[in-house]
Amino acid sequence: MDAFVPADNGRCVVAVKDTGYLQQSAALPAALRPMVTLMAARALETCRQQEQAAAAWTALGEQGDEGQRLLALRKQPAPAWSPAELKLVIQPLAEAAL
Repeated sequence: MDAFVPADNGRCVVAVKDTGYLQQSAALPAALRPMVTLMAARALETCRQQEQAAAAWTALGEQGDEGQRLLALRKQPAPAWSPAELKLVIQPLAEAAL
């Protein structure tokens, strides 16, 4: 969520660190990689790290159909949850709370 909040909240630093960690993790499911790349690109832009943000946007465009879909939302608010996010993130969290 930190990747989608306004710059004046200062949360982009946390998002850059978190997305960097996720991108380095072999455990990150392939279906979630485009969303993590989108979050990284947004956070890098918010933190005014333009060269790294540009590289992240380029990488996102190279991540198949989902990468292209998310790239098209570049200037939009946070996108709706994808089926992969619902299945691999939200559902396990909800089930763990039960």
